[in-house]
Amino acid sequence: MKTQFNAQIQILHSDNSGEFVNHDFQTYFQQHGIIHMMTCPQTSQQNGVAERKNRHLLKTPRALLIGAHVPRHHWDDAIVTAVHLINRMPSGVLTFKTPLQVLAQYKPLPSVLVLTPRIFRCVAFFHLHKNQRSKLDPCALSCVFVAYATHQKATVIITLLLDVPMSLWM
Repeated sequence: MKTQFNAQIQILHSDNSGEFVNHDFQTYFQQHGIIHMMTCPQTSQQNGVAERKNRHLLKTPRALLIGAHVPRHHWDDAIVTAVHLINRMPSGVLTFKTPLQVLAQYKPLPSVLVLTPRIFRCVAFFHLHKNQRSKLDPCALSCVFVAYATHQKATVIITLLLDVPMSLWM
């Protein structure tokens, strides 16, 4: 938050799961003046907003995988795509603005965040440079789009889905 958006976390709400309840995190919170509020054990209903978002972040990739006939081992790519799309969909909570539109009011957005949306599992072509092919080889490989790149200049992540019948790609 601080390095990307120049904002300070004041309060962190979490459940009592082990990743947030440990000595290192508590020390970090104390050093940075962050209040750590936790729900009571075994009461996920106290963390309703986070639980609803977690459900949304599981249902959307599941629908992408099933609808696209993509193998389940691509679940991580489907989640990246779902988050990318959710951040670009209007929300009633934000007066029908997208999360990125609201964020852009406070901070200029990097160009990687304003990519043109792609259709999950659409056919994509990966260019092969001259040193990767011979004169008679194709200039590109036919692949399938599965996710947006988050830590590269590349805009999308494509993969060869050898275990998906070609008839399902179109």
